[in-house]
Amino acid sequence: MTRRRVAVVSSCCPPLPGHPVTGGGLRTAQLLDTLATGKHSVIPVIEAAALPSKGVPKAWRRFTDDLPAVLRAIKPDVIVLEQWALASRLGDPAHGGAPDVPLVIDLHGSLMLENVYRRGSMDLTLDAKTKLEALRRADLLLTPAPDQLHHFASWASLAGFDARELPLELMPLATSSVAAARTGKKPALRMVYGGARWPWIDSLAWLEVAADAAEKAKGAALDVFTYEPPRHGLPFEEDLGSWPDVDTALGGRSKGGVRLHGRTEHAAFLEVLRTDATVALDLWEPNPERMLASTTRTVEFLAAGLPVITVQGACWAEELVQSGAGWTVAPGDRASLSVLLAKLAAEPGLIAAASKAALALARQRADLAVSGAALLAFVNKPSRPPRAPRSLVEAIVHVRQTHLDETLRSLQAAHETEHAALVAAHKADTAQLADQHRAEVQQLRAQHQAEVLSLRAAGDAHVGSLTERHDAQVEELRKTQQAMLDRADAQHREAAAQQQAQMQAATDAHRDEVARLTAERSAEMAKATQRHEAALTSLRAQAQTEASDLRAELDGVRAEAAEAAEAARTRLNDSIADKQGELDGARDALAARDQELRAMTESRDELQGRWKADRAQDKEARTRLEVEMRAQMTAREEELRVEADARVEALRAELTGQLDAMAARKVVRLADSVQGVLGGERQPRGGDGPGRVLPAMRLAKLWAEHALDRERD
Repeated sequence: MTRRRVAVVSSCCPPLPGHPVTGGGLRTAQLLDTLATGKHSVIPVIEAAALPSKGVPKAWRRFTDDLPAVLRAIKPDVIVLEQWALASRLGDPAHGGAPDVPLVIDLHGSLMLENVYRRGSMDLTLDAKTKLEALRRADLLLTPAPDQLHHFASWASLAGFDARELPLELMPLATSSVAAARTGKKPALRMVYGGARWPWIDSLAWLEVAADAAEKAKGAALDVFTYEPPRHGLPFEEDLGSWPDVDTALGGRSKGGVRLHGRTEHAAFLEVLRTDATVALDLWEPNPERMLASTTRTVEFLAAGLPVITVQGACWAEELVQSGAGWTVAPGDRASLSVLLAKLAAEPGLIAAASKAALALARQRADLAVSGAALLAFVNKPSRPPRAPRSLVEAIVHVRQTHLDETLRSLQAAHETEHAALVAAHKADTAQLADQHRAEVQQLRAQHQAEVLSLRAAGDAHVGSLTERHDAQVEELRKTQQAMLDRADAQHREAAAQQQAQMQAATDAHRDEVARLTAERSAEMAKATQRHEAALTSLRAQAQTEASDLRAELDGVRAEAAEAAEAARTRLNDSIADKQGELDGARDALAARDQELRAMTESRDELQGRWKADRAQDKEARTRLEVEMRAQMTAREEELRVEADARVEALRAELTGQLDAMAARKVVRLADSVQGVLGGERQPRGGDGPGRVLPAMRLAKLWAEHALDRERD
């Protein structure tokens, strides 16, 4: 056996201390452990956004947008992808993509159905196209459950593989970590439920029934381990499903033995399974994704010795019932679950017997080399299976395109014949109409010239009459206006002379009045000046007397104030000395207290600064990663969407435009022509017999009849 270098690429992180793990992470761990049993050199290559910031083994490789470069640096002999979505990120080996080595794709559940529940059906077509392109690249496809073989066989056939030799193999879910047998003969009913809060899982009603059973049965309990799933690579907010309602319905029921556990590391979860829980619940509302999925958590339940209760028709249902390692309830039958849980609580021996069967079933799956035999055989001797040059979908489109091309060519030939006949008829009709038009134009031109001459003569006579009448009216109006102007000028001169005489008289009277008022004002000002000077002299003498009296009184007041100020100064100095001593003591105490507060403030500011810096750094890093991954996924999806839409719309527009244009032109004559060929009245152009022309002409007839029906409607 040749020891090979195998790169296992996944967007889900395998179990790490201190962190929970998704089903994809558990499947990735199984792939790694299986290849290790085959003595191969295994290198985990995990998407960076799925890994924690600390505690990642040094041997693990990270990738973001540089997956081809990382794989080229590893130089693997075989590449194993956990899920098909990663195939689109491998690139073209001829243009800097991942190495062109044998490729294995593990189809761990239907990723496309999960995407439908994540973001609706808006991207279903693009997902299907990407999935077919990914499967075409694979040399081996793995699936964890027999029920999924039929589902993925259809996809593999559509991708272009021979349905008789599909490179599709079964790799059942398995784990090598099987617990020891349980010793309790009468275990209490202690139920456990675990997993990520995916939007396609609705367990609300089942968990409410289990919570009621835990409250009713003595010693019973229900532990619910759920956590928010990783959402890296999603450029939108994922739907939360019914999980907020679960928190509301089960919260506050701890006294009844119902405990809700948030984010719990995987090792602690396994410890609860092995030491405390006695029955596991894998119950949900059936939907296409759930009924197809092989739930990974069930393997851990069985390996811990826990019998499992699941839904009838689920992937594990038949195996659990046949082995005695669990029970099933019909979809939506809450009453049956309530009865089953009450029976298990009343008869603990049933739980003990089922626990032994669960461990036996787990031990059957404990040999990873057996469950992974198909993978190990391929890695030991890689091969490339035969595949068609194109996928089945592309081949169907090609056949349809060829059919449409033949139909189009047939219709074009018929159209050209009809078009030539129509052109000839149109030319003859056009020549006849042109001759008639020329004669009519010549006749109309002669009539028009005669009418123009007649109208011109009548117009000249009318213009002359109007000119003479207008000249007479103008002369009469000029004379009348001149007379009116002469009268107005005389009246204006007379009024101006009268106004000038009045203004001169008014000016003389005003000048006399100004002279009189000026003389009276001068006399009054002289008298007022004499009175003002006498009063001013009297007031000046009185002010001098009063100033002398006030000066003497002010000197006495100043002497008394000086004595009082000296006494007050003495008393104040004594008081200041006393207060100064007290103030010095208080100042020393305050200085010591201020020093303590300053030290405490500096310590607090330093701690707060560190906390803010760490928080800002973490937030910036998280935001940057989210923006980068969102931009990358959005750009890729938009690129694929634009490319697919452009190709489809171009083909549709070209075919629709050409067919509609031909069908709209004289479809009645085309139908008669086709009927004549099919009835043997005449041979098709070329004279080579029916050959491939007759089928094409039959199709042309169908198109013509379709066009006739459309016109009648």
